[in-house]
Amino acid sequence: MLPFDLVAAVAPTSRSAKDDLLRQVRDLERAALASGTTNAVACLQDVRFLSPWTREVYRTLAARGCRVQLFARGLQSYVDEGVTGVDLDEDDPLVNQWMVVFEGDQPVCLAAVDLDGVDAAEERSFLYAVTRDPVVVRSVAASLGR
Repeated sequence: MLPFDLVAAVAPTSRSAKDDLLRQVRDLERAALASGTTNAVACLQDVRFLSPWTREVYRTLAARGCRVQLFARGLQSYVDEGVTGVDLDEDDPLVNQWMVVFEGDQPVCLAAVDLDGVDAAEERSFLYAVTRDPVVVRSVAASLGR
């Protein structure tokens, strides 16, 4: 089962523009940096979305001993010290999902499906759900091989 499906099965879904969803993701990343995060997994869809901010967040988490894995189309296996990248095939269903998963003191998972497609020329919108249920957060991480 894909991450979005696992989260949407237990949490309400909402529609959001990319910019609004990005603000929510950044808030969750800031909270992960401020808490005892032990495992972090993110799906960025495509390597072009690996921004300097994103790289710094996950590099910092890894430097603190957190296990970090990023998924994206076109991503190299070495992203940064302690940050493992997983290159997604073009037809991998994860290319259409955007998510962050943080396990530890404050478990949380935001999982979203790109309604317009990662290569859409116009503003993209997403259907997303958020859960703080540690069992579901752990299930999402496990579904990604963590």
